[in-house]
Amino acid sequence: RHRADEAANPYLREAFLKLKEKGKVRYMGLTTHGDIKNVMQAAVDSGFYDLLNPVLNQPALEMLDAQLNAARAKKIAVMGMKTMKGIDDREREKAYLKKVLAHPGVTNIVKGINSQEQFDDYLAAARTALTMTEDRDLYRHGLATRGSNCMMCDECRQACPYGVRISTVLRCIDYYLGEQGDRATATSTYAGLAAAQRWNAVCGSCRLCEEICPNGIRIVERL
Repeated sequence: RHRADEAANPYLREAFLKLKEKGKVRYMGLTTHGDIKNVMQAAVDSGFYDLLNPVLNQPALEMLDAQLNAARAKKIAVMGMKTMKGIDDREREKAYLKKVLAHPGVTNIVKGINSQEQFDDYLAAARTALTMTEDRDLYRHGLATRGSNCMMCDECRQACPYGVRISTVLRCIDYYLGEQGDRATATSTYAGLAAAQRWNAVCGSCRLCEEICPNGIRIVERL
């Protein structure tokens, strides 16, 4: 779900309950790649969900602090995704894993694992506490990379007068291709957008998206 009204649609709850009565499902969860702050808040307020699955990279973890705490208060599990986006160093990845899991509103994360060594590193990290030195390094790294780390808040898309799906395009290059090396998913997701949703000829002179982006991303250049 990419809009708050979709996340809180009562028909979703009705459909879920019917399926649950038939024994086809047990729990209800929500994941989103757009407008994550408002979608998360609507999901928490609705009382529908057992699990929330938001983007939790460094800037998103900061942005969603209130929503994560609200989910914890309502005993809603939170499993973060795309947590390592913007981090390309194993030691820093391990430090950020500690930081995410230390947040009282985060239950777990979902993360692709490429090797037994990576699994062992992550498991060891999850069993240790974040140090002040690691936290300081993450803070400095977060500041240095903020201008290239989209948190899918969708402020840009909502400001765009031409309907360009900015966060989706950036997700294709930053996450699917850049982090996962998954050219097939990057290409198919990008191809699934209409041409007008990828780029508009006036983008270079408009730049409303860049004016509103809280991370200061050079969006037009990246598109």
